[in-house]
Amino acid sequence: MDIISLINQTAFYIGAVFVAASCIVYMHIHNSMDKPQTKIFNIALWTTILTSVFEVITIYAEPYCGQYASARIALYASDYMYFVLHNMLGMFLCYYSFFATQTFTRMTPERQTFYLLPFLISEFFIITNPWNHYTWYYDESFQFHRNWAEISVYVVGGLYYIIAIYYLIFRWYAATKKRKLMLVMSFIMTAIGIVIQFFFPGMEVELFFEAITFLGIMLSVEYDDERVDMVTRMYNREAFVQDVSYYLDTKTRFDAVLLKLTNCDTYEKMPGAFSVNEVFSSMATAIREIYKYSTCYRVTQNSIILLVLNKDEAYADMLAEKLKQLLIAGLGLPKKDERITGVIMQTKVPDEVSSVQDMLLFVDMEYNDITANKIAKGDDLHEFFERARIEKAMREGLENHRFEVLYQPVYGCKDKRINSAEALIRLNDPVLGQLLPEHFIPAAERNGMIDVISDFVLREVCRFIKGGGPDKLGIKYINVNLSVLQCMQTHFVDRVRTILKEEDVGPGRINFEIIESVAAEDYGNLSRVIRECRELGFYFSMEGYGTGYSNIYSVFSMNFNEIKLDKTILWEACISEQGRIILENSVRMIHEMGIPVVAVGVETQKQLEMVEKLDVELVQGFYFAKPLSKADVMRFAGADRHPEITI
Repeated sequence: MDIISLINQTAFYIGAVFVAASCIVYMHIHNSMDKPQTKIFNIALWTTILTSVFEVITIYAEPYCGQYASARIALYASDYMYFVLHNMLGMFLCYYSFFATQTFTRMTPERQTFYLLPFLISEFFIITNPWNHYTWYYDESFQFHRNWAEISVYVVGGLYYIIAIYYLIFRWYAATKKRKLMLVMSFIMTAIGIVIQFFFPGMEVELFFEAITFLGIMLSVEYDDERVDMVTRMYNREAFVQDVSYYLDTKTRFDAVLLKLTNCDTYEKMPGAFSVNEVFSSMATAIREIYKYSTCYRVTQNSIILLVLNKDEAYADMLAEKLKQLLIAGLGLPKKDERITGVIMQTKVPDEVSSVQDMLLFVDMEYNDITANKIAKGDDLHEFFERARIEKAMREGLENHRFEVLYQPVYGCKDKRINSAEALIRLNDPVLGQLLPEHFIPAAERNGMIDVISDFVLREVCRFIKGGGPDKLGIKYINVNLSVLQCMQTHFVDRVRTILKEEDVGPGRINFEIIESVAAEDYGNLSRVIRECRELGFYFSMEGYGTGYSNIYSVFSMNFNEIKLDKTILWEACISEQGRIILENSVRMIHEMGIPVVAVGVETQKQLEMVEKLDVELVQGFYFAKPLSKADVMRFAGADRHPEITI
């Protein structure tokens, strides 16, 4: 047989070799051979190549069997190896689908073995065929003939392909419509090849069509660049969310070990520092030496998390310790740089973290309070999980309208009439109960919700004013608290001006309050904010005077409309001489500056009498009223309100 004739007769097998080889080269170029399912896929591709090669040998040897004993040996041996190897492809594809859908690790050992039984039975018939000829045989003219057991080989192969189709299309959580369509078309190709070769043995196209199927699987399953971080070649945040969601839905228990670098921003600016990408590329390479599994993710710019499935806690502890040693050793960089710092966090899912949102909080939270290069888990993370629960409550509170604005009246000290009111936000969570601002505002500043919450408060206040209730009560303006972050935002003035314009409320009805510690942080920026707001007609007050460490001259130069003493000054004045002196001198100094004083925290008759003697202008506290809902405040309208009645 000349070479041209051989190529013509074996074209489909040669094509199968080139398709399978192209897939292998592609995967090696993309360095994606670390996943268990990819290793199975790679074995299946090599099996396809070897099967094709053996069949080419069979076709080449067949015409010479009558003349040469070596040709007969080559024919029998190559055909034997063809069947042995080809029978494995369906089984490989089936188990590939188990690993790709992460089903295999959740199977019992008995079930894992059960799926092997059909293959073992059909392979038994193939292996014993030289002695019993149950599967195929050659006649005296060396013509190939099928026997009854070959039908079982086709049935078993078809069964494995059906199982693979089911798992990849219906049990693969990352399957999009396009991927499903490609998988369906790929398996249709295999079905066409099997049917053609079964009914027309001379048209040997089955293996080529199977190679095309593997190509389709590679493009739809193995090609996951949209799920991969390009720097580390680990999975990215999107893949992390998909995988964690899948594990939680399937009630899979696992440990999560997070390595977070805590000073990336400052480190990269240091002289001679590596770039962040260089750090993470080196770190990813080193981590792969420690953890051979594919469940590694770069979830933020400065953190990598490993999901440890089907291992005991001791294994996760060991892995965390190895990451700690890697961090101390320099993250695999060419030159150790001790200026890089980080922490290792370890948690159990779902025992400690039970939702995708909480997992994202776990990876996104800043762990600056934890000592560098330390492993934190269990009780060490209690504070951070508490913070996570509060952030979850805030997120759900915004979605389900659980935030509420209460109002605490502020009275004139002499006439005991309502002068103004302070807007106080509360978060009513069904699990955590009612949360005060000091519980959730710091978290809101960290996670970016502060603008949404602050806008909500200002709009609620504007709508209350526009509804006419404050006018009926004689409320001149409503005090609205500002956070540190708001004061430092360059767009703050434009934002509040826009809100008031949309709600049709004049700026003279709003008095912004800032605490003294905020005023002490940035006098220049704060002075600009106050000046611009006052030019628009807003009022400004300092709250919590006496608790910060501000420059008194700078504070008073800001020309506040009123200053609210911190409640601890009044409470201390009632129990100590030193406290009384501080109170009297604070009030006297503020009055000499020509600024009205508000005494906060008035809860008893004795406290009221004390501030009355000092000619304090305004008073606020539980002695007069607790924070009230808008409906309760409206009950004041038209009522003869006595200051000694506490609501």
